[in-house]
Amino acid sequence: MTDYLSEYDKVILFGGGILAERLYSQNEIIRDSLVAVTDMLPAEKRVIKSFHGIDIVNPNSIDDSILANSAIVFAIGNIKVCYFIRDFLHKYNVPANNIFVVNPYSSLRFFMVNDELSGEKRIPFSDERYSIVANLFKDDLSIKIWNALLSSKPYESNDDTYELIRYSDIEELYFYDEDYWKSYSFQVAIDDDATIFDCGAYIGDSIIDICKAIPQKNKYYFAFEPLKESLEQIVNNPSFADYCKEIIPLDYGVGEHDEEKLFGVENSATFDGARFISEDCVSDCSETWKLKIRAIDNLDLNVKGTLYIKMDVEGSELAALKGSMNTIKKYHPFLAICLYHRKNDIVDIPLYLESLGMKYKYFLRGGYHTILWAIPE
Repeated sequence: MTDYLSEYDKVILFGGGILAERLYSQNEIIRDSLVAVTDMLPAEKRVIKSFHGIDIVNPNSIDDSILANSAIVFAIGNIKVCYFIRDFLHKYNVPANNIFVVNPYSSLRFFMVNDELSGEKRIPFSDERYSIVANLFKDDLSIKIWNALLSSKPYESNDDTYELIRYSDIEELYFYDEDYWKSYSFQVAIDDDATIFDCGAYIGDSIIDICKAIPQKNKYYFAFEPLKESLEQIVNNPSFADYCKEIIPLDYGVGEHDEEKLFGVENSATFDGARFISEDCVSDCSETWKLKIRAIDNLDLNVKGTLYIKMDVEGSELAALKGSMNTIKKYHPFLAICLYHRKNDIVDIPLYLESLGMKYKYFLRGGYHTILWAIPE
């Protein structure tokens, strides 16, 4: 763990939930120097009232001089942390340099420590594959993000251990904005039609941004989403019709093979922490589902014009790409693939795509979530 906190006599935790507990157990400085625990909830809505004998309070209850001179560790284990920090800095006279966050580039997940992902062994940083992947990226922003990934110094242990980093050191990369081609400048000649495979469509939260980014006029949108309740929200959302010529809902996930897999939410997690699990982890979950998984290569889907494939499939990205190999070779699609679920995806996924022998330019994008673009040449 970093020793940044040793510069401070006092530590304040923002948040008193599961991530705070993990940080408290892992970091001796937090245990020894903790003077306050805070959040911005009204007292009547606060489910957790205290943390290791310290009452959880609103920041308004903490003396200004203590706020200004303490290390403030944001122990918020989901994407909302980006908004909490922004709001906190706006309301309180606290130097950004005093705020610490869990490094999003350390590839350590805040929940789901009992699933198959947590047991993976990280490829050692001395492995030559890191250098091979680094050489795939040519633009400055990709290289900056790559360096942030490596400098996060994930620990080799299979136990989740979190590195804290100053918010001011990572501020420009620390935001919630899933960039599926949104900032890419499409300068090549295009046809009128685009087909989009949105793998992990959820409730359609990326549909509008993707359709705005893609320059083709007619967009045929295949929404892969195995949770039927989520898929119904896509089907029943009339605003999507303004952006898509047609939305085709598909009630299954994507993988390497056609199968069923068990999906679950760990007892300590929210739905954001849902992952594929093994049968012996069912008792650790508050909810589980059997989900249908299909290989894209086994589907007879009508691709019109240019193909775009986005994947955010909770750690199944590499398997889904393998199940799409023939489709990728046939259509040479634009790809936007999430790399943040598994410890080795930052190496394994670019190398797999490069092994297919297709001509791609590679970019890294994303803030809180890291995304790989493969842009056809």
